Amino acid sequence: MSTPYDLRFNLIHFARDQLNAEYQAALEKIMLSYPEVSEEKTKLISALKYPIKSDIINLAEEIKKFVDNK
Repeated sequence: MSTPYDLRFNLIHFARDQLNAEYQAALEKIMLSYPEVSEEKTKLISALKYPIKSDIINLAEEIKKFVDNK
């Protein structure tokens, strides 16, 4: 059985992995849409926001609220 600490740790890792996967998917979509180097491609890549700690914590809290809702 997992302890509450283990559950929170796993929740943070899940949120991090989810946000990272979304970022990577968006980046791959840009790379495939613009195979050549271009100003538009550079702008789109620059506009992508890599998930930071607060993004990860917010998603983990959102998931926890959903799971706790009976």
